[in-house]
Amino acid sequence: MDFWTAVERVGIPMAILSVFAIAVWRVLMWIGREVVKPITASHIALVESTKVANEINSHTLQEVAAILKVKAEKLDSIEDLGDRILVLTTKSHQLLLSKSER
Repeated sequence: MDFWTAVERVGIPMAILSVFAIAVWRVLMWIGREVVKPITASHIALVESTKVANEINSHTLQEVAAILKVKAEKLDSIEDLGDRILVLTTKSHQLLLSKSER
């Protein structure tokens, strides 16, 4: 069916509406192809890179926790050593005092 035949049959308003509908359809298809698909692709890439970053951060935090645990154990052993030194110093000081009193 020819365009002018359709215009004669349904009228000019319907022809204008048809042209407008086709234009809107083409605009929507362009938006989908040029805007929505790239946004979707970049969002998927962002989510994947965020997953990788979270895995790296998790691994780093586990390593830091292990290091802090070792440091805490060393600190506890240093504190224990300090407590033992304090006890020995106190005992030797008391022993010296008792010897000086004699």
